[in-house]
Amino acid sequence: MNAIFDPATTTPAPGTLIGLRHLLRAAHQNEDLRPLGAELINHLQSQPDDANALMDLSLVLQLIGDHALAMTIQAEALQARQLYHLPTLHDGQARLRVLAIMVSGDLMANTPLECLLGNSDVALDALYVTPENPLPQAVPEHDVLGVCMPPTLRVERQVLAGIASGQAAISSVLGEGAFPIIVRPLGSHAGKGLEKIGDAAELAGYLAQTDEPAFYVSCFIDYRGADGQFRKYRLVLIEGRPYVCHVGISAHWMIHYLNAGMAESAAKRDEEAAIMRDFDDAFALRHKDALAQIQERLGLDYVGLDCAETADGELLVFEADTAMVVHDIDPVDLYPYKQPQMHKIFAAFRTMLINASQAGHAGQAHAPDAAAIDG
Repeated sequence: MNAIFDPATTTPAPGTLIGLRHLLRAAHQNEDLRPLGAELINHLQSQPDDANALMDLSLVLQLIGDHALAMTIQAEALQARQLYHLPTLHDGQARLRVLAIMVSGDLMANTPLECLLGNSDVALDALYVTPENPLPQAVPEHDVLGVCMPPTLRVERQVLAGIASGQAAISSVLGEGAFPIIVRPLGSHAGKGLEKIGDAAELAGYLAQTDEPAFYVSCFIDYRGADGQFRKYRLVLIEGRPYVCHVGISAHWMIHYLNAGMAESAAKRDEEAAIMRDFDDAFALRHKDALAQIQERLGLDYVGLDCAETADGELLVFEADTAMVVHDIDPVDLYPYKQPQMHKIFAAFRTMLINASQAGHAGQAHAPDAAAIDG
């Protein structure tokens, strides 16, 4: 019953995981996922140990907003099985086999590799590691192994409470930084709990509305353009080369692409198309040195950046993360310029995997004999 979801016919083909890419596309196109969730629940009544169905149900529940139940179902899935074969192959022929080590959690916990490798010649396996199920001694055969865990920085609640009460200055946290600041709870994503705080009194009010024990804190930098619009760029660095994934344009400082009004504004889409077309010779060239330094500091083959340009032309980085969603599911009729750009990114990601595979095999070929090491 559990299956690859066919967006055209909504008919599942039996036997495999539906997976994030297909479900995310359906949700993005405003399809009602609740009937599919009900079908999965009905199936699980007769086959309660079907780990694929449990994992798909967890994804459906996350996409319709039932986070608590989704995490419970995911835990059941991971009790049943650690390893999942994700639906990425175009015709069943695998040029590469990728094993991704993943952790339990919501959609932001792991890099969404499935969206990068869908309909390709790369076979993708996800091996989930939890405190109850550590990394096994024997792992599946693979050409490329990737560990995807975004870093975390935190400021304790009591520190912010001291600032809110006037016992400490904001500079005690941010050095020479000052209000306004940006605050969000530790572990939050997609703008949940994210607020711009103008002074100590506003910080006290913010803390009064939440009992979270720790927060992300940063300075607010006004990055609006001369026209009053804010522009947030999502980039990926693949083997050090920058690619633009999207550009959200909004009158509000907190930009999420889906609420930036891009679908409603042909002018915004035209600007985004021009930015994508000219990216290598414009944005990437302007910030060549800054992006090179970021790559050198991070040292990652693949990483996403949410960033902007300040009024004086500097690169403003909001977040560097390996788990940003990069996809090609926007409606082609509204965003025809996106398909070539995203497929260029997908091709670069595939090349990165091939390069990593070849480097790994070369290292194995030149590894010293164990007997020689023992002397």
